[in-house]
Amino acid sequence: ELQITPLRTRSRLLTLHGTHLRAYEGTFACEGPPKLLLFAYQAGLGERTGQGFGMVEFLPPQAGSVSAQKPKDP
Repeated sequence: ELQITPLRTRSRLLTLHGTHLRAYEGTFACEGPPKLLLFAYQAGLGERTGQGFGMVEFLPPQAGSVSAQKPKDP
């Protein structure tokens, strides 16, 4: 299962070939199996990926984020 959590987003109204579209851009945390993350990277996320929307860029975890923290010893 792929989990996508919005961290910081903003909405934009775009016009594509005379059609108004609501698009969102921002930073999202993605977690899931490596195969699904690779697919999301290669195919893009959301609608209209064939028209250039849905592009993703994976960034390394930042210090203090959940995925950057060391597991706690039991």
